[in-house]
Amino acid sequence: MPQTQIVSIKQNSRGFFLRERDTIRAEHGVTLKFPQGRDHQFGDYQDMVVTGPTTASIKTVMPKIRSMME
Repeated sequence: MPQTQIVSIKQNSRGFFLRERDTIRAEHGVTLKFPQGRDHQFGDYQDMVVTGPTTASIKTVMPKIRSMME
């Protein structure tokens, strides 16, 4: 059963994640999605849904995601 985690990212970094999501999916089997609608945007931040086959796969990719946000 797929596991999901929601991460808040800065809206101005969304484009970078869109460019890198295919690489992340190929390397780790984890998908990155951006829900649409104003209820997923908070000031300068937006929700990003991280979905992977296991919790371990999400934990593996989270340090890379955090480094991208810096």
